[in-house]
Amino acid sequence: MTIALPRSRGPGDFGPRPLSWGACLGALCVPAIWIFASYYTGIDGDARIYMARALADLDPNGVGRDIMFALDGQSAFTIFRVLAAKLVASLGPANAALALALLNMVAWFAAMTALASRFASDRALAVLLVCAAVLPCSYGFYPLMGSREIIAVPRPLSEAGVLFALAALCAGRVWLALALLGAAALLHPIMALPGFAVVFLVQGRQDRRWFVALALGLAAAAVAALAGLPLFVRLTTVIDAPWRALLEDRNPYLFVSHWHAASFSPLAVQSVSVALGGLLTSGRRRAILFAALAVACAGVAAGWLLGDGLSLLLAVQVQPWRALWLVAVLAMPAFGLCLIELPKRGPSGQIALGLLVFAWITFDTLPASPLAALLALALFVMPASRPLNFSRSFVVAIWIILLAMAIALKWQDAALALEFVRSMPATRTDMTGPLWRAGVLPWPFVLVAVAWARWPGTRFETLLAASLLVLLALLIALTWDARSPASKRVASNVHDAVLERMTASKPGEVLWLNGDEEWYWLGRPQWITFTHGAGIVFSRPLAMLWSERMKLLISLGLADEGRLRPWRAPAKIVVPVLTASALAALCTRQDAPAWIVSPLPAGWSLPPGLGGSIWHAPVTQGVEAYVDQRVEWYAFDSYAVVACAGNAALKLSSP
Repeated sequence: MTIALPRSRGPGDFGPRPLSWGACLGALCVPAIWIFASYYTGIDGDARIYMARALADLDPNGVGRDIMFALDGQSAFTIFRVLAAKLVASLGPANAALALALLNMVAWFAAMTALASRFASDRALAVLLVCAAVLPCSYGFYPLMGSREIIAVPRPLSEAGVLFALAALCAGRVWLALALLGAAALLHPIMALPGFAVVFLVQGRQDRRWFVALALGLAAAAVAALAGLPLFVRLTTVIDAPWRALLEDRNPYLFVSHWHAASFSPLAVQSVSVALGGLLTSGRRRAILFAALAVACAGVAAGWLLGDGLSLLLAVQVQPWRALWLVAVLAMPAFGLCLIELPKRGPSGQIALGLLVFAWITFDTLPASPLAALLALALFVMPASRPLNFSRSFVVAIWIILLAMAIALKWQDAALALEFVRSMPATRTDMTGPLWRAGVLPWPFVLVAVAWARWPGTRFETLLAASLLVLLALLIALTWDARSPASKRVASNVHDAVLERMTASKPGEVLWLNGDEEWYWLGRPQWITFTHGAGIVFSRPLAMLWSERMKLLISLGLADEGRLRPWRAPAKIVVPVLTASALAALCTRQDAPAWIVSPLPAGWSLPPGLGGSIWHAPVTQGVEAYVDQRVEWYAFDSYAVVACAGNAALKLSSP
């Protein structure tokens, strides 16, 4: 039996065709590719903050006393905090984080499918979805920021709400789109704002009253700021010089003028892809793509003027440049649309596609990537009165040259990624992450998707699709859960009984040198960590306290400038060495930590008679560091545990 597919709604329409076994198995490969590409790293990155925030809400006298949560200035703006706390209370942090990551993955895939189906259907839709699954989606301060995160944070759910809203907007269901954006704003208002702006721009083209409503809303915000209303008053509050300097050092991504040059190469490639996608389609779809570009440009300009230039607090906190996330996300299916449509536009379209593919492969390479992308756009918009009637052999030669150049430019990145994976110790299981980030893995899947769409019903389609599906299932089983044994054990939030007994005599904060596992091992507040600096833009008291304590650790040789200025000075101190003088300086402070926990690499010992004990962790923690552009691995399974009270001399020595 065969099933007739509906005709496509987009320019990637190949027409209806029978739904064969090969087509069914090939379609199943799309979500399988998505799952494989969305590998799970556990409570990592910002998930550490959100999961610890849930622990703090559940234990206000334990983790809740941590300075990051006692001086919290940001989590009140999202309902994700309530959702996370309920899940952690029911499932524990490890399972709650996994559940939220799976929810993010499913929501993102569903939302992208809903939106991409407005631009293409049948096999062309599969190409768009595969591109959205495997291509890089970094934005802003490269490569720090990215969408499509499969971790326990609210951003992906908010992004999914925006994508669903844009799909509704494509269908003309404006009020549904606004309702979906409202839900997205409850999860993460900063990520939802560009979606609202796109709706108002698209609708304003047809009905100027939307522009009037937008202008009235901005005027009302200005009046509220001048009246000193809560939150809005931050729009007239200027960040003072010490706070501004600290933010520029610890979180330079907040300021557009501090983005390094490589950040603008992906932006150019993505913007050109969205523009080409807009030119290849029409109606609301074209309006949405170009509105997203306009909103992103306005966001970057607003961030540069109001944040970088005027240092207005709300402008820096809202981070209007984050509107770039929408361009980064839309660029992936837009590139898929180019893969389908540009070859139909004759030699100029085929060469333009070659240049665009080159730009995506090189992506962050200056000046090659942006120049190639802009040249692709120029070729496409060339007047029809000047057609480029190149021969087929010339087009093939251009493609060969471009691909050879791309391989030459990315060869070193690929080699370094492979060497990184080869050198991984048993403490690390993230085998595919470096290969995705280096751009090694995406392109085989893009090539397979294009071939499946371009040559349907081939003789061995069913066998090839089944083989790919089996291979993907095996890869998912082997690599999707990229958590190390240490990260699984830490996230379980089962306090270590031995460590609890060792530290039971003195309550208070714990200084866990070069780590932030203490929230989970002991359930107690931390004295200071690098993670504490993530939220300093939303709380000046937290910022000043974090800065003072981190500078103290640097002066004592227990941290380096890389902890205070991570994007300006490379980290040098991987293994902090706690000395008697450093211990004395820490323990004589009025706000001294109750305990200090310092990692001991293999072979290091705690000299007898100097106080303190050695705790042997039930799992080994692996840490990598880059020395002379080479990665070096360290493994810790022992820690020195020292009480500040009554202990003025401790020295860790290597044998």
